[in-house]
Amino acid sequence: MIYATSDDYMRFYGSATAEQLNKLNGDNNNGLLAVVSNVLKLTAESKNIDLDEKVTDDSDYALIVSKVVCDICKRELDTAENEYDVNATQATESALGYSQSITFNNAGGGIYLKQNDLKQLGWLKQKIMLVDPLIGGMND
Repeated sequence: MIYATSDDYMRFYGSATAEQLNKLNGDNNNGLLAVVSNVLKLTAESKNIDLDEKVTDDSDYALIVSKVVCDICKRELDTAENEYDVNATQATESALGYSQSITFNNAGGGIYLKQNDLKQLGWLKQKIMLVDPLIGGMND
């Protein structure tokens, strides 16, 4: 099951080029949207969650899953073919010391789930822990 369409992507992020749409849809629906949906499904299975059961056409959860799939696709599409075309998220330069540091958005080009994605899906919950200085250990 593919949890997002190219129409969903354009609803969240505006227009897309023909090349981006080709990468999203691929041939016979085996493009980036299908791959990311499968990654999400396998991640859900590892957490004992049946994603197909939770995502129905009339559920609010389906919209969240669609948004997360589109977010992951956006990160992947923002990764350029050429290192000079990629959008840097952070850059630092110096003069006489000849120093330069650049952080790229998704430099490795892999598909990954961020902590924020997991929180949006409800798969990552905060855990309350206590460090007791008298005992010297951690208690849940």
